[in-house]
Amino acid sequence: MLELPADPESGTKKKLSIEVLTSTIVKVSVSFDDSALQAPSLIAQSDIDEKVRFAVNRKKNEVIITTDSLRLSIALPSGNISYFNPSGNMLLSENGNEFIPFGNKIVGSQNHIIQHFNWTDREAHYGLGQHRHGFLNL
Repeated sequence: MLELPADPESGTKKKLSIEVLTSTIVKVSVSFDDSALQAPSLIAQSDIDEKVRFAVNRKKNEVIITTDSLRLSIALPSGNISYFNPSGNMLLSENGNEFIPFGNKIVGSQNHIIQHFNWTDREAHYGLGQHRHGFLNL
């Protein structure tokens, strides 16, 4: 788990959790507190019965996590993640995120998270919430 420096505008600190589930599946969670990071995932199956070899290297402005199939580069202090294949070609790059607080009597206090990625106009990423009708390239 990485604790990122406080946001200059809000003063809040984010915590980033990265769990290597397989050599090709990495569960990434971000929150303001540990309780949200320890909640069971509705998306990533954490009980995969596979021993995964990975390495973690920390440099001054970067944390690198490497498996046989992926390399993640976590930029510090922003926490933005870039994903690379074993040849070093970028697969996907994050360009920040936003936390928008909301709440009501039923769900309590929560955050709506908006993630920004660098991708081309010809790419489509399913499962990130932008394709609400279940079809790609609407």
